[in-house]
Amino acid sequence: MRAIKRMAVESSLVAGEEGEVEVNDDRISLLPDPILTMILSLIPVIEAARTSVLSKRWRYLWTSIPHLDFFNFFDAFFPGGLPTQVGEKCISVFNQIFACRQAHINSCELPIFDDCPFDLDYFFFRLDELGIQDLLLSYFGKDPINLPSLFFCNSLKKLKILCFLVRLPSQFNQLTNLQALELIVVSITSTHLETLVAGCPRLENLTICQSVHLSELRIRAPNLLLLDIFVEEDKRRFRFSLIKAPRLKHIVLGYSLNKEFRHNFSEEEDEEDENKIDEVDNLIKLLMNLDHLERFSFRCCPYLFKFKSIMRLPDSLPIGCQLVHMKKLFMELNFDDAAMVSPLLFLLRSCPNLEQLSLECRCSKTGFPIETNYWEKQKPPECLKSHLMTIQIEYIRLSSKNVIEFLKFLLVNARVLVRMRLLYSKSSTDQSKEDIVVNELLLFNRASQNALLEIKPGRRFYGS
Repeated sequence: MRAIKRMAVESSLVAGEEGEVEVNDDRISLLPDPILTMILSLIPVIEAARTSVLSKRWRYLWTSIPHLDFFNFFDAFFPGGLPTQVGEKCISVFNQIFACRQAHINSCELPIFDDCPFDLDYFFFRLDELGIQDLLLSYFGKDPINLPSLFFCNSLKKLKILCFLVRLPSQFNQLTNLQALELIVVSITSTHLETLVAGCPRLENLTICQSVHLSELRIRAPNLLLLDIFVEEDKRRFRFSLIKAPRLKHIVLGYSLNKEFRHNFSEEEDEEDENKIDEVDNLIKLLMNLDHLERFSFRCCPYLFKFKSIMRLPDSLPIGCQLVHMKKLFMELNFDDAAMVSPLLFLLRSCPNLEQLSLECRCSKTGFPIETNYWEKQKPPECLKSHLMTIQIEYIRLSSKNVIEFLKFLLVNARVLVRMRLLYSKSSTDQSKEDIVVNELLLFNRASQNALLEIKPGRRFYGS
């Protein structure tokens, strides 16, 4: 605020004809409102509010700031954390800010603390009155709290909440304008999630990350374009029960196991779960309902591929149910594990028009060994013959025979390949052997003579 005040004072002093100093109109204050509010939006909210003492021109200007970032407020005044005794003072400041507010609010970011009990009902009521469109809420406390009144803010277009309890009120109907929803480490049941998504008819982007108590995903969203979900599993296995999203273009799936469950993930539990859940049928049913997908990204903990049933996948999806619109595929896998290679081949054969393939190699101690000459026995997927143009594979180990055989399988069958880019983990002991393998790959016969092969080890680079 001092800088703005100094600019206003300095700009009002101009030289007279004989060197005298005259005071003219404040040129800073004569700037258009949009420019001034843009300047004020770059400083903490409380500092912007203090500019109201500069002049009549500035008195209510700060109330038109389109973006309210209260994270900056706490960082500026309480860098060491929020003292308990200032809770009431903070509430008073927030009440004054919203009482004086006149213009609409485009976006607001607010941290909520245990020792600063906001009147959340009033807060969400005022936000809805002021036409809030983009809201970020983050909770910093021991036990998550519920936000029932939040789900009556019908002006919201984008909502992101972190570390809260989500229990929809019985009167919940719809968030008719919501287009993007992010639930990060929230506690929500499958039933409440299904009701929430179904009550957002314009929802286009849905992100769910490490949500507690979520065991099933049932989605009904007519306008959903992106589904990004990361699940950390415990003894309750997560399942995709239903996805009805006719416009869905991109799915990002991430799976992991919490440390305790990973430690106790024994062979006996594996066999028991295999009898209860047919992972193969679950995967096939999911993909058959998503034949309109254009992008699929799959990140998965290797421990989840311990089920032998995953290797009983068919060659591909049925002809009438293949992913004919799929253009981009990303997957993490271990090339030395047959249980992870099998889903990759299944997806490649089920995406006949795939154009871009991105893979990341992950090593794991568990897995099923790959049979000798495995890749020589495989029939090349249709996408390799006519559509796959770009391949990128990261963190490969050139010492792995299975990796090298897979790369040769791609090179000898990808007829329209334009570029293959490889990033490998550099060894400190076998550098000479790595150079031999690199040269072998660079000289290897390719089905596409114009294909560019790039091999990059850390800071070193090879290409042909």
